[in-house]
Amino acid sequence: MSALDHDTAAPDADAVPGPGRAPADVLFGLVTGYYCSAAIYAACALGVPDVLAGGARGHDEVAASCGADPAALLRLLRMLASTGIVVQGDDGGFELSETGRLLRSEGQDSMRALALQFASPGQQGPWMELAYSVRTGHGAFEHAHGVNVFTYMSEHPEGAAVFNAAMAFLGGQSGAALARGDAYDFSALSTLVDVGGGLGTLLANLLEANPELEGTLFELPHTAEGARKLLTERGLTDRCRVLAGDVFSDPLPEGADAYLLKHVIHDFDDPRATEILGACRRAMAERSRLLLVESVHPDRVEPSALHLRMTGSDLNMLVQLGGRERTEEDFRALLDAAGLRMLGTARVGDLPCGMAGTTSIIEAEPC
Repeated sequence: MSALDHDTAAPDADAVPGPGRAPADVLFGLVTGYYCSAAIYAACALGVPDVLAGGARGHDEVAASCGADPAALLRLLRMLASTGIVVQGDDGGFELSETGRLLRSEGQDSMRALALQFASPGQQGPWMELAYSVRTGHGAFEHAHGVNVFTYMSEHPEGAAVFNAAMAFLGGQSGAALARGDAYDFSALSTLVDVGGGLGTLLANLLEANPELEGTLFELPHTAEGARKLLTERGLTDRCRVLAGDVFSDPLPEGADAYLLKHVIHDFDDPRATEILGACRRAMAERSRLLLVESVHPDRVEPSALHLRMTGSDLNMLVQLGGRERTEEDFRALLDAAGLRMLGTARVGDLPCGMAGTTSIIEAEPC
């Protein structure tokens, strides 16, 4: 019998209060939640999911392939089995669950880069300085490392590569959903500028779905070269150019039909976010539209898995960048301050993981 013939569903999240859960159990799940993320990060860093990609293996065989201590690796695999990432068979061997298969290196659905990014010591370390961020309102990453995230990544190409791969996965997922046109009709546009578009995965999806559309990707120099490579591989260089620059100091291309910013504004506090929106406003023609793809947060939160993801993302923006997530009224106020008028919002559906149920596209026009 395959190990996957057993029930592989992960246990209910202890961190979300619910009927029948004792308060002490809920609290213990909350304060030890990092156990799971650390175990997943270690498994990915060691290459465990790739070793198990071919089927069930004994822990000693996995340890030999990963260069790990067999006894210690067995303990890691048992922890992963308790979370539903792997399944332990009757013979003691281990096999990836459906969830665990998402951690393999290969495959369009691979979330390995996300795990290496969000569960990494570099990402989680600044969270230990959350009290500093709450006291001061400033990001803990710069407090801990002496430079902001963007400077740090320009100086650490390996970390930047992991970050860009993680964002490319999210961009690919949201790009596929946006390209279907359910939330916004991109086919009505002739020219689109993607501001801070990373490696260009989102823009590439939109261009492939809209053959008449021409695009410009505006990114920081250390990311722009990777975007040129991706767009070349996708055969889109005849309809898309890449401009390297900094939105705080370099002008954006003028007069495009639309200016798209996906999960850019939440990186910044209100003054800096207003600067970015102001730069877009200066480049826009009167007919132009501004499109923000962001998580729109509720005015009131409740104890739920969805709201836990949303509020966690909000604090992560504070810790890492001094930024924040926003409610619809928060976005309206930002847009007003930049000389833009909100026209409406639409939920972007069929998105995976932490984006599910939270991501919207906000349309605005010049006042």
